[in-house]
Amino acid sequence: MPASPDRKRGANATARFETTLRTSNVANWLRTSSNARYLHVANLYLAGMSAGIFLFWKAVLFPRV
Repeated sequence: MPASPDRKRGANATARFETTLRTSNVANWLRTSSNARYLHVANLYLAGMSAGIFLFWKAVLFPRV
């Protein structure tokens, strides 16, 4: 049985990509409007600030300790 036109080499790539994007965890996480998204962002922000303060402390204030 011959392949249908939408099953040929280049035509199905976009549909496959859209299906992958539609069912991905990142897309679901970005689509939700729960507070967990903001907690993740705040957690990453606080971790980055802590690392930045620590590196500033070690490199600028006390470089030889």
